[in-house]
Amino acid sequence: MTTLTSYLNKMNDLVSKLMYAAMDDIALTWNGAARNPCLWQSYTNLCKKKADQDTVNNALAISVPVKHFLVFMFKKLIEEINITPLENMDSPDVIGDKASIENDECYTKFMFQLAAKYKGLFGPTLSGATDDTKWFQNQIVGGLPGFATKPVVVMVISFEFEVFLKAIAWLLAPYVWYQQVLVKITDVMFIATLAQQPMNQNMIDIMMNCVPEKAPAKPRVAKKKADATAATSANADATAANAAAEQPIAEQPIAEPNAEPIKEDAGLINEDDEELAGLLEDV
Repeated sequence: MTTLTSYLNKMNDLVSKLMYAAMDDIALTWNGAARNPCLWQSYTNLCKKKADQDTVNNALAISVPVKHFLVFMFKKLIEEINITPLENMDSPDVIGDKASIENDECYTKFMFQLAAKYKGLFGPTLSGATDDTKWFQNQIVGGLPGFATKPVVVMVISFEFEVFLKAIAWLLAPYVWYQQVLVKITDVMFIATLAQQPMNQNMIDIMMNCVPEKAPAKPRVAKKKADATAATSANADATAANAAAEQPIAEQPIAEPNAEPIKEDAGLINEDDEELAGLLEDV
């Protein structure tokens, strides 16, 4: 069974690669100072074999909530299509319309509409970019067992989902391109982008609830250091108590009833010490 962590990591890899492809397209028509390919990651570099890739700085990072949002939308696609009666030759528009009949808040229709809206604006690099691993395509095929006899519509669904991810990359890439620093794609940035398309607030709220709450960090205690400090303090107290007990009782100063409190740091008797208090009572 595929774990959530696998979904998050695969989504991060694919969307990051598509964003770098969109940024390479921006560079083709960019009149300003170009990003130094020796310093910053690029789609061209990512397409090389792992061993041949240059060591450069990442230009972007996708936050954990955004990864959860994208994985949530992918799983909603599978869930919605599974209860939608489709024909093998249905087009993306027909698939979206049929899915919206069976699902009140239809993420499939939203994704397919977003793909159709922006795919004509992609540059050559983003248009040609693809998931070489076909990981999500395989997840779609495996997640739609009822469509085993309808391979064409399954391939259409897989293709349109990838175009949707390209549309997301195309919309977010400019935020990264104009910065010469590492840019984090935050949940606020992502939600604002979807809301402008528009995605209705109820769909946004449902999606936001998919992110697990972060467990509070447990306080870290330097146990060895604390134990050593406690042991040192205990030894010091025992040494002081033994030294005080060996003094002649007559020489031990006793506080007067109305005298100021005796300061321990002045090297005088601590009247709260049970052993010394017993000695005083014997006197």
